[in-house]
Amino acid sequence: MTDHEPTVNRSVHAPQATDHRAATVLVVDDQEENLEVTTAVLATEGFQAVWARTGREALALATAQPDLIILDVHLPDLDGFEVCRRLKSRPATAAIPVLCLSGVYRRTEDRVRGLDGGADGYLTKPAAPEELLATTRALLRQRAEAGRAGARAQATTQALAQVSRHLAGEFDPAQTAHATVTTVQRLFGVRRTAFYAVDPSGGALTCVAAAGDDDPGTRLGQAVRGVETAAAHVVLRGGSLASADVLADPWIALGDPLREDLRTAGYGALAGVPLTCHGEVLGVLALADRPGRVFTAEDLGLLAAFADQAALALQNARLYQRAEARAEKLTTLSALTRLITSAADSEQVFDSVARAAVMLLGARAARVWGDDPAHHVLRPCGSFALDPTLGQLMTDVEAVAYGQGMVGRIFASRAPAYLADAQQDPRWQNRRLVTEGGLHAYAGIPLIAGERTVGVLSVLFGERRELAPEEKTLLRLLADQAAIVIERTRLFEDLKTSYEELERTQTQLVQAQKMEAVGQLAGGVAHDFNNLLTVIAGRCELLLRRPAADGPQRRDVALIQETARRAGVLTRQLLAFSQKGICEPEVLNLNAVLPDLTALLRRMIGEHIDLVFEPDPDVGWITTDPVQLEQVIINLVVNARDAMPSGGRLVLGTRNVEVGAPAAHHAGIDAGAYVQLSVQDTGTGMDAATRARIFEPFFTTKGPGKGTGLGLAVVSRIVEQSAGHIEVDSAPGRGTTFTIHFPRVEKPHGTVGQDLAAGPARGTEVILMVEDDDGVRALAREGLESYGYTVLEARHAAEALAIAERDRRPIQLLITDVVMPDRGGPQLAARLTAQRPEMSVLYVSGYPGDALVETWRSDPAVAFLPKPFTPAGLARKVRDLLGPAASTAPQESRP
Repeated sequence: MTDHEPTVNRSVHAPQATDHRAATVLVVDDQEENLEVTTAVLATEGFQAVWARTGREALALATAQPDLIILDVHLPDLDGFEVCRRLKSRPATAAIPVLCLSGVYRRTEDRVRGLDGGADGYLTKPAAPEELLATTRALLRQRAEAGRAGARAQATTQALAQVSRHLAGEFDPAQTAHATVTTVQRLFGVRRTAFYAVDPSGGALTCVAAAGDDDPGTRLGQAVRGVETAAAHVVLRGGSLASADVLADPWIALGDPLREDLRTAGYGALAGVPLTCHGEVLGVLALADRPGRVFTAEDLGLLAAFADQAALALQNARLYQRAEARAEKLTTLSALTRLITSAADSEQVFDSVARAAVMLLGARAARVWGDDPAHHVLRPCGSFALDPTLGQLMTDVEAVAYGQGMVGRIFASRAPAYLADAQQDPRWQNRRLVTEGGLHAYAGIPLIAGERTVGVLSVLFGERRELAPEEKTLLRLLADQAAIVIERTRLFEDLKTSYEELERTQTQLVQAQKMEAVGQLAGGVAHDFNNLLTVIAGRCELLLRRPAADGPQRRDVALIQETARRAGVLTRQLLAFSQKGICEPEVLNLNAVLPDLTALLRRMIGEHIDLVFEPDPDVGWITTDPVQLEQVIINLVVNARDAMPSGGRLVLGTRNVEVGAPAAHHAGIDAGAYVQLSVQDTGTGMDAATRARIFEPFFTTKGPGKGTGLGLAVVSRIVEQSAGHIEVDSAPGRGTTFTIHFPRVEKPHGTVGQDLAAGPARGTEVILMVEDDDGVRALAREGLESYGYTVLEARHAAEALAIAERDRRPIQLLITDVVMPDRGGPQLAARLTAQRPEMSVLYVSGYPGDALVETWRSDPAVAFLPKPFTPAGLARKVRDLLGPAASTAPQESRP
């Protein structure tokens, strides 16, 4: 058998039929004879045949939408399987039925392949005319039924879309019901369609719209009877109902009058579905027709779709009517939102939130509480009350602890609370507010921003009541608005703090860079400068100790000595400021230090300024360098003097203080016990711009030659080194007060310090003096010899080693400069002490920026004397280091 054989067996004649005369069939075959035979068979039933001899020609002709395609599988270009696949894959031809014919592909698997490929039927050649025509008719019927189903689905879709479009813009419940029943009655073709609404107050059913035949038992707007009783069954069941004859249905109980009404109206078949929205039955959509009409599950599903649309529309209409009543409330909310986004004053926003809560909910008063995490309490941020008396009552409570009272519990639990009557509820504690204010219902909502609870919104009502769900939602919205403002305020404060911290850091960086520059300068010149000052001041001291110094030149020598001392002070200021100075902290009492400075300070400030000392007799002890402390006091007093050129009052005060955590954090120190030193003047004062820069290095408001700009910078640095803090309070015309806080320490045991007024003790020991500066070395030798010591001189380390090797006498002390050209002092000391273990060592240096100074600071056993020094100061240090002198000769002599 081949596909060249006839498609139809000629010996069989198909019966004449007339059901599908208008149908057009596309016949695809590459054999002319097969095309003619198939066409003849189809013509017996009036089918119109169109020919195609190849697969591609068939694909082209199929776009004309024939009613059926009879497709030969064996074609010269594309086989029928591929042609069928392409036809079914194209949207334009996918719905056309395809009947495959083949004389070659006759096996079961071939037929399966064709059907799986999309063919709607499969026959083998030669096919009997009856079979060909029967298959053709069956495929055309299937297509017609599919078309009718599609048309009905399209009509249903269009009806649903029409109702949806109408209901989407309709907010009148009566119009919603009318549009629904009209469309449903036309679509289902029933005698009557009715729309029943459930009365929210009593639950009764009322017919609000109907379409179709009149029903004398039903009047719009009246209580339902008869068929509507079936609708009542729908409401009771909460589900759909369908009956082909309600009069004979044992599941629907009807009274005799109602049965008579139905029989008279000619109704028997009934169907109804509930209109539900969010679980609430809003009404019933019902159909009525002649007895015997069967409503299928598909009918009920379609009716339910219309009911769902109607229910949503009905609910929307009700909500719209409520929304109209709340239009003013929404306007208020909108205005509040604009205020939140534009207002710079947070308190104004909080007051507006409270006012909105009162006006929108018909309340009497409202208050916004904000979190104060530093003190673990809630504080009022804004409030509103309808009358001033109530507003005054609300101010009685200014803070609520976490977990305490209604507000504190709401904050801690993060859950809202609603009281129908606060006067009767035991959870309410502020009885005075609700009784005198005539308040009853209460609502409290936590203010939540992200994961944080930032406050509480409290609303009080003048009557006993339960809040409706929409009112609670409105409160939640208001609470969210308030939470946004609180969080925004917190973020703004955090940002402000960050910026301030950044500015402080930048200022400290600039300050550190300036200090580094000053430190490099100070360290570079200090060594040589201090050598010069040592010689100048030391020689002045030796001159003043001679008997001849009592002549007229004494004043000049004393002036030179004082100038050298002042130059030394300036050098120490530079070194202290750059953190390269020597700090020798001691435990001392300010009340013991200040009186010793009184005479000096009075000479410095002059008689036109009244100096007053106001000590606290029980003031505690502090740890600081006494020399640097003196420098701090002198610098502050000099500044006060310059601020009072016409005279005034200068008060030095001491007292014990306790610095709490907030103040300590602000000052950058630890909380605890401190000793306060204050320097207060009645001078010209400073403006804010000057106050902001007074501790900057080189900043001064004095004229040229009258100030270095280092005084207060040095004061600030010394105070910081003592773990203290300095503040300034000043304003133009109001004077200035500097306040310094030193950490308070325990009182030491025994005697602190020594009597520096007493002259140094004499001695007879042998001292090896190693100094590369000739002037300093000669001064030290003469000064020590004047106190009885024997001094061996050396200009450098090599010479010192030679002297120690040559002179076998015991050498009790080595005095060596730290920095020398050939070998440093520490290396020399290590070499000599290894040879002479009994030898003590005293280091001197005009540049305290080397490693030895750091060692000296951490190891009190290392003896050190900074330059510039005087002969008396050197002799005192030597005596302290060697111990008490063996002899009791006079302590000082004049050469």
